[in-house]
Amino acid sequence: MIDSFLDNKKLIKQVIDSISVGVEYLSAVRDQNGKVIDFRFEFINEIALNLVPIKKRLGNDLIGKGLLEIVPKIKDTYFPKYVEVFETGRKFEVINLFPEVSPDTWFQVECRKLDDGIVFSFSDVSERKEMEIQMQSSHAELKALLDHNPAFIFRLDTELKYMYLNRALLMRIGHSLEDMLGENIKDFYESSHDVTAFVAGVNSVISNKKEHVEFTSVERDGKLIYYQTLMLPELDRDGEVRSVLNISRDITELKEVEINLKNTKEKFEAIFNHTFHFIAVLDPKGKIREINQSSLDATGIKLDDVLGEYFWDAPWWITREDRRVVKTEVKHACNGAFYRSKVDINSVNGRITADFSLKPVLDTNGKVSTVLAEGSDITELLKTRKKLKATDNFLRTLLEHIPDGIARINEEDRIIYVNRLTAERWHLDYEDYHGTYFNILDIPLEKKRLYSEHLNKVRATKQALSFITTIDGLYTYVVLTPELDENGNIESVLAVSRDITELRKHQNALVEINDKLTAVNDKLLESQQEQQMLLDKLRRSEVEVRTLVEHSPNVILRLTPRLKVEFINKAIASFAGKEVDEFIGRNIEKVGWPEKGLEQFLELLINSRDNKELVRQSIELESGAKVKYGMFTVVPEMDDAGEVMSLMVIISDLTEQIKSEQQLRLQKERLQEVNDDLEAFTYTVSHDLRSPLRAIIGFSEKLRAHTEIDEERTRFLDVIKYNAKRMGTLIDELLAFSRIGRSEIHKTKTCLKELFQDALAEQEQLENHRFTYTIADLPEVLVDKLMIKQVVTNLCSNAVKYSLEVGKPTILVDSFDDEKGERVYFIKDNGIGFEQKYSEKIFEVFHRLHQDDKYSGVGVGLAIAKQIVLKHNGQIWAESEPGKGTSIFFKLPS
Repeated sequence: MIDSFLDNKKLIKQVIDSISVGVEYLSAVRDQNGKVIDFRFEFINEIALNLVPIKKRLGNDLIGKGLLEIVPKIKDTYFPKYVEVFETGRKFEVINLFPEVSPDTWFQVECRKLDDGIVFSFSDVSERKEMEIQMQSSHAELKALLDHNPAFIFRLDTELKYMYLNRALLMRIGHSLEDMLGENIKDFYESSHDVTAFVAGVNSVISNKKEHVEFTSVERDGKLIYYQTLMLPELDRDGEVRSVLNISRDITELKEVEINLKNTKEKFEAIFNHTFHFIAVLDPKGKIREINQSSLDATGIKLDDVLGEYFWDAPWWITREDRRVVKTEVKHACNGAFYRSKVDINSVNGRITADFSLKPVLDTNGKVSTVLAEGSDITELLKTRKKLKATDNFLRTLLEHIPDGIARINEEDRIIYVNRLTAERWHLDYEDYHGTYFNILDIPLEKKRLYSEHLNKVRATKQALSFITTIDGLYTYVVLTPELDENGNIESVLAVSRDITELRKHQNALVEINDKLTAVNDKLLESQQEQQMLLDKLRRSEVEVRTLVEHSPNVILRLTPRLKVEFINKAIASFAGKEVDEFIGRNIEKVGWPEKGLEQFLELLINSRDNKELVRQSIELESGAKVKYGMFTVVPEMDDAGEVMSLMVIISDLTEQIKSEQQLRLQKERLQEVNDDLEAFTYTVSHDLRSPLRAIIGFSEKLRAHTEIDEERTRFLDVIKYNAKRMGTLIDELLAFSRIGRSEIHKTKTCLKELFQDALAEQEQLENHRFTYTIADLPEVLVDKLMIKQVVTNLCSNAVKYSLEVGKPTILVDSFDDEKGERVYFIKDNGIGFEQKYSEKIFEVFHRLHQDDKYSGVGVGLAIAKQIVLKHNGQIWAESEPGKGTSIFFKLPS
């Protein structure tokens, strides 16, 4: 039957024209000396004509023409290789773009010697090449993440030579990748116990083919470097270790299918039998007339077992339903219909997936003379697509849900990537941001300038840097890292930002409380001996508070729907005191972590998996004997069918935040105790000191009324009475000052202009209209109205008091915005003024710069004003010059 088929050249040509591989045969053209100077086209099938535009245009006119005549540009490139194939008998194959024949199509080309010529087989592999390019792009992104990973990642071959080192390790040892590749680790590091142990660990991995964890330290350039190395074996196809990697995911590339053309008597038979496709030739009844060797080799079936049998009865079909569908479609193909689908078949390597098609071949009368059944193994291609999608989903889920903002900015200051968190912070449309210029972002101008300044530093130095910004009211920690191309030039800058506002708030609150405690203790120390003990306690408490806040990195896990751990990062070691290998490949319930919060964690995972939604919960957990608190975020990853294919878990350490909150409550309780003591002290001052003063005043008046005394003694009595009353005033002002510190703030919208108008109008009546004043428009502020009224009254009283001696006393009240955009209020007089070096002293209690008999008051008014402004988290200061008046400035937070 084979001979009858091979004798039918017209049928063979139809078969060759129907396969999806381009085939050409060219005979050698020699000069007078027998040297091959060209190859002449003798045969070309329909696929070859359709794949190459220039050949399709010439059609059958191509037969008999020379190869260099059709494609002269290959004379110095590929033509010498074809001559070498003809002369040596070695085959030549390549996958490449051939702009000489088709500018944008990737071909897989194989050239072999056949008789007195060469035979080409080639196919369009553009789709597979695009897949490889996509995989390379994903690998580049993954490599970028590895290069910016703080861990040291490196690969050694079985001879302990470096095959790969990531950026973190290269920066630590101070060498370039080119310097280290091929370097033996034993030659690089000086011999020591740790180096010997490390080498023994690598050899153990190579011999046992099992992962191993080794703790070592290596001295390099006078520095002691410590390593915790997770050694992972990488195996070749024979199961032997080919290299050792501390952190690695082996990605298997697509296996390329080779087509071996046999040099047989019939060149067409060689082409038919050695294509990388599975091909069977069926007669119009569906019986197998011929089947190529590739099909037999792949399925392990002998030719005699299937030749002449119905195609659907072949043993490679797996189920009855498969046979039924194939039978139906073969009959349709026998009637002229084309069919293509994916189908699973049995092979010598187990079940594989094939791209299967049925193509009817018509005779000259237009009737189906043959049906060409063709298939190709796409198992690895499908696996690669699935892995690529899983990797892409993993990276996208990680970037979108990690509690950090991430952005990429290219050398033109255009934004080429942001995650959702950064899009929200920078007010960008997440679906349409690519290419936006950084300098037109809707963020504060000062923040834009700060980012631009640091971006320029990174580009100039090609070094990563970090900084903290508080411009928009948030404490943000930012790290900028340059991303370099293969020539060492900056392609883009990776920006990673983290909001640390809550942590700073707790720190500031603790500092504020400690400042208040210290101030109160200083006052009590002047009157009561026992306050010294409290001060000592507060100092010890301050030391404890400074050690409260600690940082822990996020823990990231990836689990299957059955809760089996697929991935976990090394942060688990510092977070839970466990190693990565305690989790990988095990069910999280069998791992038994966290010990205390395991049930809550499992319930959280199940809820996320079953409800297909993001869930978040704070869980109290245990790590050994130490209790921890973690914020657990679970994000389900979905496949194309909408089913959960994995669960992403992000764990943030809340332990230090909760501890800070507990310490803050303790400090508030201590402050309340001190306030209670101060309240008792002020009660004593109010009641125990007033009685002696009243007695002094009363007895001095009786002595004056009932005793005949001279003028000198009368003056003495007046001085006693004056100073006693002054002492009473001092006590009243002191009590008012102390009450301000203990009073609660009740904020309401308050018009400052009305407060200044009322205060100056009252002073105008008291001083018989001896001064003029101007009040500009002032905005409403959210403050404690009674307290701020006291501030305004005291400021106005001082301004009037120290201005009445000039010719035309004038007072101005106005406001302005400072360089930070904050509103500053001020009251300015043209009075006697003072030297600027005393600008801080005037706000101290009982401190006066002028004589008591000339200017009324006891020196508490400005101290009270300062305490009220500070209690509102504001600022107050003075500017003055002798004889030119004084300006008092103050700011209140908006």
